[in-house]
Amino acid sequence: MSLSNYLRCETVESNDATTLLEEYSRLRRHSEELIVPLNPEDMTVQSMPDASPAKWHLAHTTWFFETFILSENLPGYRQFDPTYQYLFNSYYEALGPRQPRPKRGMITRPTVEEVLQYRRHVDAHMSTLLKSPVSADMDALLRLGLAHEEQHQELLLMDLLHLFSQSPQRTAYDPEWRTDLPGRSGRFGHVSGSWKTAATAAPSYGCRTAGRWRSCPGGRRRSIGSEPIADGRK
Repeated sequence: MSLSNYLRCETVESNDATTLLEEYSRLRRHSEELIVPLNPEDMTVQSMPDASPAKWHLAHTTWFFETFILSENLPGYRQFDPTYQYLFNSYYEALGPRQPRPKRGMITRPTVEEVLQYRRHVDAHMSTLLKSPVSADMDALLRLGLAHEEQHQELLLMDLLHLFSQSPQRTAYDPEWRTDLPGRSGRFGHVSGSWKTAATAAPSYGCRTAGRWRSCPGGRRRSIGSEPIADGRK
């Protein structure tokens, strides 16, 4: 399996509603494909203050679409759970207080299954919204949200690398994975007896290059509230 199968960085060139819905569904589905090798315990633990649990990444990206697209553009939409506004905000100070980043691993509730239900709830309503043509402003915001989700796909994997590096069992995300780069081989996790970060394993990884974040090719860099999107560690 090549590295590109784990992370993809693609953009939609058409404003066609069907194309947008297909791209939205594909990216959202890929986030859940990434957690297939994990168990609920893997997804709740926070290995250091600068990392976030996999469960939090899944919920935060969902919160983005609920907060900035559904709540503003789908008449009659009701939040899945109002407490998620506090739990899964990141740095959007204009939207109120939020769970401190170093304590995201203390969020044992909602459960992983409840977070997946949250994703299904938001995805169903996004499907309703995207079955009709969208305005230019919503198109731009949706693309921003998709780039944001791609960023968190990469963060999810990088945070898992650090989490598994703490395991005395030499845990690997995928024991069968090998890089397809010349001269490099090893598990996605422990490599030749030691851990390597994604940035070490490959010079260009997802939407991160040379240790700096960038938006996906063709994407747009924007800010909402006080948080830079697709251009910073979150």
